Amino acid sequence: MAKIMADKKVNIDDTPPADGVAPPTEDEKPPPTFEQMWFNDPVEGREAQMLALKLRDGVVLRAETNRIYLERTGIVTFLLQGLKHLAKVRPSDPAEWLAAFFLKNNPRKNMIITPPKVVDPDNPVPIG
Repeated sequence: MAKIMADKKVNIDDTPPADGVAPPTEDEKPPPTFEQMWFNDPVEGREAQMLALKLRDGVVLRAETNRIYLERTGIVTFLLQGLKHLAKVRPSDPAEWLAAFFLKNNPRKNMIITPPKVVDPDNPVPIG
């Protein structure tokens, strides 16, 4: 049987496709690739790049670890100072003593923002 198949010449171009769909002709262009479909307008492309950079910066800030945040804001030093004094004093109510220490020695106490004053309690519109 192999001998019979070897004698038979098959023209590849004349064979019908197996799935019933004709192959594309030379005149037909293939569909555009992903890169060709996007950002044909250079202004739109630049805007998308700028938006992506803004989003990336926001993600980096939110991804900051707790330790880095606490060190950057100076809280670690302040907490350690309070805990050292707490260990020396050894008060009967350490939580209340530590809270009072933090309120008294807050290095940012001048930065506390007070809420705006309300004139009429029924119509809470702040002044100033």
